[in-house]
Amino acid sequence: MKISIVIPCYNEKNTIEKIVAAVCTAPIENKEIIVVDDCSQDGTQAVLKERLQTRNVELCSCADRWGDYCYTNTWGLILR
Repeated sequence: MKISIVIPCYNEKNTIEKIVAAVCTAPIENKEIIVVDDCSQDGTQAVLKERLQTRNVELCSCADRWGDYCYTNTWGLILR
């Protein structure tokens, strides 16, 4: 069974790399990591694209600011 780990973020330029690294090193087999960026304005997407290309991480960007509750639940439904 594959485990999907969804990491929502908004303006997390200074912390997103550490967060993703921690999840990547977690002892969970057969996992996929999806970072959902909620229209960050601080360069979060640039950090993800530049530094995390070598990891097995998918970046999804929202077209509009949805807010934590909404996009976390929406992605949870999509992944089921």
